Amino acid sequence: PQSALSYNDANRTANWVAWHLNRSAIVQRGPTRRQDFFSPDPLLSKALVPVQHQDYNLGRDGFDRGHMVPAADRSLNDKDNATTFLTTNIVPQAPNNNQQGWERYERHCRDLARDGWELFLVAGPQGKGGSGLDGPRERIGFAKVLVPAKTWKVVLMVHAGIVDPAKVTAKNARMQAIVMPNDQSVVEDWTKYETSVADVEKLTGFKFFPKLAPDVAATLKTNGALGNTIAPPQKKPPAKPLKGGTGS
Repeated sequence: PQSALSYNDANRTANWVAWHLNRSAIVQRGPTRRQDFFSPDPLLSKALVPVQHQDYNLGRDGFDRGHMVPAADRSLNDKDNATTFLTTNIVPQAPNNNQQGWERYERHCRDLARDGWELFLVAGPQGKGGSGLDGPRERIGFAKVLVPAKTWKVVLMVHAGIVDPAKVTAKNARMQAIVMPNDQSVVEDWTKYETSVADVEKLTGFKFFPKLAPDVAATLKTNGALGNTIAPPQKKPPAKPLKGGTGS
């Protein structure tokens, strides 16, 4: 209930991870603490190779355990937060990628949710081989986890409460996308890595948000930061957090 993903056993990472974020999922965090222990995904088929905590904890590879769904996006309760530490949600990220531009964009998305946007997000790795603190690597850990060349994220934003794709229009929605090199060149300013969703589709071969009307999707996907010219939705009082579930 917290997210959905497509897993690649050859790479030992997800192809993509998708989730839903809105104000009610993050405004009131309550007593939730960061469940900071990485573990194999219990839903992963036993026929596949599990990635263990120590595969990202050898201390010799120079890469962070990079979340696709950020821990702060699932902060209503311990169970939701713990799912973000399953290794199916993790990819090897260069520290400057993970801690600077990527993390700043994660904050930006939560700010959008607080401002009243309903966010649908998809993120993942792309390519082979990145460069961390100890230089370039293609695989890390005992499980031989593939180090991606890039990390990407696409975001569909609609006014709060709109969850039916048929109600999404070019006037009440916008899209953003980023692609970052998985190396130490990444800086805090995430806008340097902004691109269009259409370009991420070309890069990955995936088709994002296929339930949107074709004309709406074409407009939003090709205009990059189209929403910069659209007024944000009117702010409303913080919604009460949901009990259990995803909170969104």
